[in-house]
Amino acid sequence: QGYIAKLITAGKRVAIAEQTTDPVPGKLVQREISQIISAGTISDLTMLDGARANYLAAVYREGKRLGLAFVDHTTGEFEVAEFADATELADEVQRLQPSELLFCEEQRDLLDALGSPSSAQSCDSYLFLLDQAQHSLTTHFKVQSLDGFGCTAMLPAICAAGAILQYVQFQL
Repeated sequence: QGYIAKLITAGKRVAIAEQTTDPVPGKLVQREISQIISAGTISDLTMLDGARANYLAAVYREGKRLGLAFVDHTTGEFEVAEFADATELADEVQRLQPSELLFCEEQRDLLDALGSPSSAQSCDSYLFLLDQAQHSLTTHFKVQSLDGFGCTAMLPAICAAGAILQYVQFQL
């Protein structure tokens, strides 16, 4: 646990591999990755700072609209927001101080507008696709639509939220 904490603090992601075959003299033991841990997906409470939330956030731009989603999976808090300009978004990201900030690899300029936070993690653009995000969110929350959450028109925020959900599911 100590080494994992040091690596996470250094901004690295850690892959946990488990042995899948019995050891046989003279042969390699097969291992498979069972979990990937990153700053925003830590679930071990001993590795978390109890004085602040451990947010995993994502940002996404659709036209001139900027979306933000963030989750603290240790508490279940999951929120979305939309902003008209990069300054407002940067202020909110600064306020949240996310442990990890996901962004679409094709929107690196958006990261520059946010001051290039050290917690930024580039993700494949397919994670931010609207249809995929809506499907992931409605499936996860077991609903037919996102109408009840009041975010139906917040397309960039939905894309960011979908990316977070898929990222977390991939890590576990």
